[in-house]
Order: sequence, then structure tokens, then C-alpha cells
Amino acid sequence: MITGNDNTDSPTGLRALGFSFQIPEGKVFKVPNSLSTIRREMEIKSIISTNKPDGIFISDDLTAILTMKIVKNST
Repeated sequence: MITGNDNTDSPTGLRALGFSFQIPEGKVFKVPNSLSTIRREMEIKSIISTNKPDGIFISDDLTAILTMKIVKNST
């Protein structure tokens, strides 16, 4: 899972919590929204290339859009 904001009271935080509860062995990668878009893109590319996931769960819309863009341009 790739998560953006780390606010536990937000829907993003609750999605990350739900993911960790349902898939305890799943990895959670935090890519803070405070980073620049280019830096976030580099972090997400690194996560995907290093871990080679079969699927990706994203906790927030902006991170999902950025991840979809990265995956689309990588193929």
C-alpha cells in the first residue's frame, strides 16, 4: 500500500489502518504529500521498481492519480 497523508483521523489514515488490519503481512509505504510532486513521483517509482507488486492499494486520490500516471508511462 502506498499512503500519502499520515493523519490518523482522516479517511486516508483509516484506509491505511484497514489495509494493515486485513493484510497484516502487507507493506505500507508512506510518501508524504508535503514532498514536491517530482519527489513523490521518484519515491513511487522506486517503490514499484524495488518491490514489483502484483497490485497496488492507494490510500488517497492524489497519490492514486500520480501512481496511475507512473504505471501508465512505465509500460
